[in-house]
Amino acid sequence: MTFGFVDHGWLLVGSIVGVLGLVLVVRRRVGPIPRLSWLDAAMGGCSIGALAAAFGARGSTIVAAAGVAGALALSRWRPGWRLLVGVVGLALLGAGVVVVGVPLLVVAVCWREARSDPEPAFSWIVLGAILGFGLVALGLLTVGQFERIGAVAVGLATGTVLVGMARAAVTVRERLRESERQAVTDGSLALATVGICWTAWTQRSERRRAGACGWRCC
Repeated sequence: MTFGFVDHGWLLVGSIVGVLGLVLVVRRRVGPIPRLSWLDAAMGGCSIGALAAAFGARGSTIVAAAGVAGALALSRWRPGWRLLVGVVGLALLGAGVVVVGVPLLVVAVCWREARSDPEPAFSWIVLGAILGFGLVALGLLTVGQFERIGAVAVGLATGTVLVGMARAAVTVRERLRESERQAVTDGSLALATVGICWTAWTQRSERRRAGACGWRCC
């Protein structure tokens, strides 16, 4: 064991714990995490992990790379200073620089930070990241037809494509539900408007009849 480096087994375990710590950091910052964000994180982690595996990285580096991409995607690319510190710490831990990586992760987990504002439903950054992750996975699978990139890289790239398909299906389903809710709301509003107009017209007609009756009586 040399300065700042430990054996690969402990690095792998430490990287996994670091990823869980970053998930906790994101959860504290943004509150409840939507289902689509979890799928984005899984897609980003598999994609970047596959890229690291294709370049022959060791296990801890693959886990750290996947954790960095996944944590950023989970935060919808609005990390805040605490998550950025944790990301740097996880990257250094995956590279074996324990004496710097571990303290940074501890600081990120213990650092108190105000909760971020709600994120809009659509984000160009999120869309671009999803497309980028998908292109990386498809590129690796294409290269794998001609060169050996390893079973781990192929598996993670395939997982990226599958998660992307699931993400697209969930997105379509949620949009359809939102359209149905909007249609019901619009229909209810239309019925309410018609009811109000009918009531106003009825009351006006009654007032006219009452006025005409009073005039005849006079």
